[in-house]
Amino acid sequence: MSAAVITGLVMLTTTLPAHAQYPSALGTPTTYSAGKPLWGTLQNVPGMGATEFTYVGPTMGSTIEAYYASQHIGDLKAMAKKARVLLRQQLDERCGGDAKACKAMVAFDIDETLFNNYTYWANESPPFSLDDTNWTTYVENCEASVNGPIRAFYRLAKDKGVKVAVITGRPVTQTAITQDCLREKGINGWTDFTAKPVDDTASASVFKAQARKALEQKGYTILVSVGDQISDMAGGHLGGGIWLPNPIYFIP
Repeated sequence: MSAAVITGLVMLTTTLPAHAQYPSALGTPTTYSAGKPLWGTLQNVPGMGATEFTYVGPTMGSTIEAYYASQHIGDLKAMAKKARVLLRQQLDERCGGDAKACKAMVAFDIDETLFNNYTYWANESPPFSLDDTNWTTYVENCEASVNGPIRAFYRLAKDKGVKVAVITGRPVTQTAITQDCLREKGINGWTDFTAKPVDDTASASVFKAQARKALEQKGYTILVSVGDQISDMAGGHLGGGIWLPNPIYFIP
C-alpha cells in the first residue's frame, strides 16, 4: 500500500456539542462522527488532512516506546471498561435489554484492536515505518499478539447473546490466514467477517460504513463499533464507538 510519513504526534482537542446524557462510567463522548458518540483516549495519530495510510516513522520512536511500556495496557483496560458500559446502555436503550429482540451486534476491527502489532512496527527498519513485504510475512506467520482486554470484551459480548462482526481492511486474499490466526489467538465465533476486496479503492471510512450498513440491512442492530481509527466508526450505522489508542499510524 502507498503510505506517507507523519513526523510528529499532536493530541486532538474537540469542542463537543451538547448531546444525550450517558452513564457516569462512560462520561462525555470524546467526539462525534455522523452524530454518533465516540469514546477514546486521544492517544492517536491525527489525520492532519491525510488522504492515505500514514505512519509516524522513527522520529517519534522514543515517545511511542515509552507509551507502550507504561500506559498502553492501562488505556486498553479503561476503554474495555467503557465498552462494557456502552454495550449495556445500548442493549437497554435500543433492545429493551434483550439481545435477541433486536439482533444485537458489536463490530470489531482487527489490527491494533483485537491484535497488537507493536513488535512488527518497533522492529522494522527504520522503526515505525511500513514495508509491504515484511508486513505480509508477519501476517502470514500469525506473529501478532492479542490485546487481552479487547478480546475479553469480545467474549463478554458473545456471552450476553450479542452477535459479533469482524470488519477489517485486510484484503480478502488474507481472509483464511487471518481467520486461522484469530482462532489461534482465542478469538472465534463471529457471525460475519468482512475483508476488503482487492479492487475496492474506497477509503476505510467508506468501506467500513458500507459494511455496517449491509449488516443493518440483514436485520442486525450494531450497538458498538470497536477500533483504533476514526474510520472504524465514521459514517454512522452504529450506536456508539470505542476508539482505541494507536500512536503509530492513521487510516482515513
